[in-house]
Amino acid sequence: MASIIKKHTEFSEKLLKMAPVHAVSLKLLANVPAMMRAAPLPYPVSPEVFQSVAPALFKRRIDSLYYLQFDRNAEPQQQYRNVFEQQNRAFETVRDAARDLDCDVCVYKGLNYLFRVFDRDPINMMHDVDLVVRRADVPRIKQALRGLGYVQGDLVENTLEIVPRTQEFLESYDTEGYELYAFTKVLDFPAHPALNNARGPVYKTSDAMKIAVSFDIHLSPSLDLGAQLIWDHAVHVTAAAAACTDLTVQVWLSALRYYIEVALNRRRRNIRELAYITAALSHPRLDWELFVALTHTHGTHPPIWYTLAFLDHVAELSIPDWVLMSLHPTKGDRTFDFGWQYPKLFGLLDELPKDELRSGLARGNG
Repeated sequence: MASIIKKHTEFSEKLLKMAPVHAVSLKLLANVPAMMRAAPLPYPVSPEVFQSVAPALFKRRIDSLYYLQFDRNAEPQQQYRNVFEQQNRAFETVRDAARDLDCDVCVYKGLNYLFRVFDRDPINMMHDVDLVVRRADVPRIKQALRGLGYVQGDLVENTLEIVPRTQEFLESYDTEGYELYAFTKVLDFPAHPALNNARGPVYKTSDAMKIAVSFDIHLSPSLDLGAQLIWDHAVHVTAAAAACTDLTVQVWLSALRYYIEVALNRRRRNIRELAYITAALSHPRLDWELFVALTHTHGTHPPIWYTLAFLDHVAELSIPDWVLMSLHPTKGDRTFDFGWQYPKLFGLLDELPKDELRSGLARGNG
């Protein structure tokens, strides 16, 4: 107990020295495990402090963490729920149309986290809905989406026109990559008392509100990871009435992708993925043996270890010792070892807090 109190005190002292937006971001992230358990939150954030950094937290896509932790009925969170419900209704329509054509879909990424972890309470707003289909089902999913009025093209925001991509472009894009070019449709967005401004995928015209709903159709997680990884572990989830990506597989893929994105994109400031991962790592049904096996099989130790080690330190996730030891970068290929990347998201460059972090993670170095 004394060591836990000492670690909590050291972390609190470090927060006091940080810029407000970084300190609040880390506090909200560190509160996530307690939030998921409906337990007392270790790091309070006052309404005044939150308001001073709310615009920055919106850009980071984590303002919802404050609302879910301290003000669940806040107007912005109500807006986010309205947006999600519209996107979910669109998903249900697409799911049923695909099913009528004997095309299986698997829920992936943000929508998966909302169904599996957050009980349909969104974290800010999704800008698209991600689904996985088998490559053999591409003609069927295209038929389903086009039959519902979705267009593979680009949205012109000032007119809300969707400019279709050429057939020649789509034939090349859709066959050479691991996902199809996005399908988009502009729908009416019901007026709601809580919706007093337009942002994200919501647009205000002269006489109505509109929402641009986009579907990203994935054929595999990446060019070098096959779709079988998704389908071998997919589970039927009642809330989605559809197959969903296994939560352990989803977290593993998220950690892998996000670490590399942060390493290669120094201007990245959207940290919602860390909130998704942190919440999922608090889930009691996570399969640690599968998590470790995936890492060993694909030689992805650095991205996985740095993600888990950072979040374990910040949010005190109690990840089993043997997991961190098995995942340590020295245990596998270090091709993607870019070192500590996440601290720079919080204005700490490469020094989150070195002494406390490295001593606190000594158990993962064995």
